[in-house]
Amino acid sequence: MEDASGMKVLIELLKDNNTRLRSAAAGALGGIKDASSVGVLVEALKDSDDDVRSMAARALGEIKDASSVGVLVEALKDSNSNVRWAVVGALGEIKDASSVGVLVEALKDSDDDVRSMAARALGEIKDASSVDALVEALRDSNNNVRWAVVGALGEIKDASSVGVLVEALKDSNNNVRKAGAAALGRIKLNESVSKIIQLYDHPFGAVTEIARTALELMDTPESRAALAEYDAKRKG
Repeated sequence: MEDASGMKVLIELLKDNNTRLRSAAAGALGGIKDASSVGVLVEALKDSDDDVRSMAARALGEIKDASSVGVLVEALKDSNSNVRWAVVGALGEIKDASSVGVLVEALKDSDDDVRSMAARALGEIKDASSVDALVEALRDSNNNVRWAVVGALGEIKDASSVGVLVEALKDSNNNVRKAGAAALGRIKLNESVSKIIQLYDHPFGAVTEIARTALELMDTPESRAALAEYDAKRKG
């Protein structure tokens, strides 16, 4: 299927009357990852069927051709949330900094999954200009969105986010707390040690434990010293 004739068959199937065949053809083209199919996949983003448009967006994300960023940005106006989710994911796969602005806007999408995927995409791009918007998104009421936001901040590794990541260790959701510990472990900023230590006296035991995990994951001389001091106090 990966030769020229196979590509031609798949491209023809994108015009088939059967929506399942069109969707499958788009997916197959994405799997082949040949940039010569970008044009027809861009056209497929205008298909009347939601699943075909969604699959076309995912395929463009797999191909990772920056020339498709502009049309994917336009596709974020799609009325179908599954299509927007696929588009946001594709932009994250392509990792083009020019899409940061629209991904920041997607953090305010009406759909939880789209907001979550937007955060993950921004984490893939790792552009520090998105940090403020991600910090704001930590107020999201959806656990999965906050989890994705914390993960993205950990990927970007901007020192300005340490304070909110320490706060994330107190989140009501355990997965968000774990993600906060992992993010602080990736950033490894020594200034965060004193802030994390303050959580050792938190009344909620799970917060105390995740604070300790954060220091373990940081694995710096300062964090190791703080751990040793804390363990000594507990034993005493």
